[in-house]
Amino acid sequence: MSHGARAEVDIHKGEPGVVNDVEMTELIAASAKACIGADNVLSTPGWTIADDFGYYSEKRPSVYFRLGIRNEEIGSVFPLHHARFRVDEAALKVGAATLVAAVTAFLSTGAP
Repeated sequence: MSHGARAEVDIHKGEPGVVNDVEMTELIAASAKACIGADNVLSTPGWTIADDFGYYSEKRPSVYFRLGIRNEEIGSVFPLHHARFRVDEAALKVGAATLVAAVTAFLSTGAP
C-alpha cells in the first residue's frame, strides 16, 4: 500500500465441466454425416474439458464438438492456442452447414 492502492481478489476455481447431452450429440453427428458423409465424421474418445461452454451445458441440453481444421497443404497443423495456429477456412463452411442442418432438424421436431 505504498501508493495508497487497495485490491480485493475473488478467485473462482475454474469453470464447470462440459457435459454433452446424448440427444444433442446424436443430432450433431447425424447433421455432420448428412453434410460431409459418415466416413468423415469421427467418434473420438471423450476428453476432460472445462470451458465457459460448461455454463451453457448446466442450463440447456448442449453439445461441444470438434471441427477438424487440419490441412497440411496450407500449414494448418498447429493446435489451438499455439502461436502459429491457423484455421483452414474451408472447414468453417462445414461447421456452418452442420449447425444449420442441426438447427433445421431440431426445429422440425417441434421442440420447445
